[in-house]
Amino acid sequence: MSDLQVLRKARLRWVYLTFFALASGARAQSAIAPTVARLQAVQLLERAEQISSKAAQGNRSFLLSKIAQTLFIAGDADKARAVLHRAWDSLPDGAAPDKQAWIVVNTMALAEASVGDKQGARECIDRIKEIMAGVREEKWDFLLLGRVASVQIEIGDLNEAEKTIRLIPASTSTKLERLGDLAEARVRLSDLEGARRCARAPDTLAAAVLQRIVAAQIGTGDLIGAAETAATIPSSGPRASAEASVAVAQFNAGDKTLSTIGMSHFLKLAAGDDTALKDLAMEQAKMGNFANAIHCLNAIEDREYTPKSMWFADIALLAFKAGQSDLAADLLSRAMELTKLAKDDQARSQWVQRVMLGRAETGDVPAALAYANELSDMDRIRFLDQLATIQAKAGDIAGAERTISQTPEAHAMPSTGEIALAKAKNGDFAGASQTANWLGQAQLEVMRAQAKTGDLAGALSEATKMRAPGMQVDALIGIAKGLLEISSVSESTTSQGRVH
Repeated sequence: MSDLQVLRKARLRWVYLTFFALASGARAQSAIAPTVARLQAVQLLERAEQISSKAAQGNRSFLLSKIAQTLFIAGDADKARAVLHRAWDSLPDGAAPDKQAWIVVNTMALAEASVGDKQGARECIDRIKEIMAGVREEKWDFLLLGRVASVQIEIGDLNEAEKTIRLIPASTSTKLERLGDLAEARVRLSDLEGARRCARAPDTLAAAVLQRIVAAQIGTGDLIGAAETAATIPSSGPRASAEASVAVAQFNAGDKTLSTIGMSHFLKLAAGDDTALKDLAMEQAKMGNFANAIHCLNAIEDREYTPKSMWFADIALLAFKAGQSDLAADLLSRAMELTKLAKDDQARSQWVQRVMLGRAETGDVPAALAYANELSDMDRIRFLDQLATIQAKAGDIAGAERTISQTPEAHAMPSTGEIALAKAKNGDFAGASQTANWLGQAQLEVMRAQAKTGDLAGALSEATKMRAPGMQVDALIGIAKGLLEISSVSESTTSQGRVH
């Protein structure tokens, strides 16, 4: 390792020592006596660190960083600091600056922001700037910049976030997402002018950001302001969608007349914009006015490339959830008829699959299963996987398992994770673990849920079956988080008892 690399790592340690000392002091003043679950979580994280030593060198620093973040959330800043030192020491010699920067922002900056230590988060961001000092700003990874902006927004450094967002190319979805996040944050602070300033972006972004502002204003209950903002959206289609969202909020707030008022206005604005008409139809359906919703969809021209059939299927599902089963069946029939407009067999197959899944969601699983036999092998496998997911979410675990058993390699299908989670929800952790055996993320969620119910021994038993060291570490972190959730509930209950 060069002298420069040694110096850089030493400086990083000094920074972490500094802000962890600040954070530890703040926590010491307001800490609640740790519960048994919290202590168990810390012990599991210590074990996870031991296992991380078996992981590949390139992966160990990330594993240690995740352990440190969870320790920090658990309130043990001293152990978190020590683990972070070892995380930096485990970085391969000559690690690229962007990799180091990602570790800082993905672990400590986010952890500091989540626990409210603004100064610590700012120190992390300053360190990222130092790490990237040798790289021209225009060459920075825009995804990294987006993550930095997210941290700045979370800790309330909105002006700094705005500067960071300016560095992100306008052509990326990341810029749009962060501008929207920033605008929403300013709305929550009653800074409407600052929020609207976020919309002074290229025309391709302005309408979408203004729509986010409208949504934020609706969220704060400022329906008058939301209506005013919606009226400023330059594009007629997005403006119609935003105004319809305001109408739904007003309807839900008690103004039931809005289910019919304004339809001609909305339709005029949305004319020729398929997406806007679809959005308008969905908003009308949310108010229970399915006649207007159908009218909006009928206003969309029948074109071979417009998926009207799928939109009718979406409205049908809302009708079914509203208790209008007959209307839902009629809408699904209309949706099926519209699939004939598809420009080719492939497009039609996709549209029909969506309609048949809609029938399954409204309870007609046998029809969907029968249709699956008409599909080619790959389409059939994908369709059955989606169908099994619908069944699992509806609580029909046995049916979902029968459906997915009709596919090769059923254990590796995404729906298997949903089936495992459904079993865990019912308390069948043994069955859930067996089902999720080949799906890492599902296994982790099952173990976390198992720990939350108090079955620590069972969760740990499953964790020991994980093969790769990285998966074992992730499993122990998941279990620790489950324990911390128990601890948080316990501490909250104790605190409320003291108040009363």
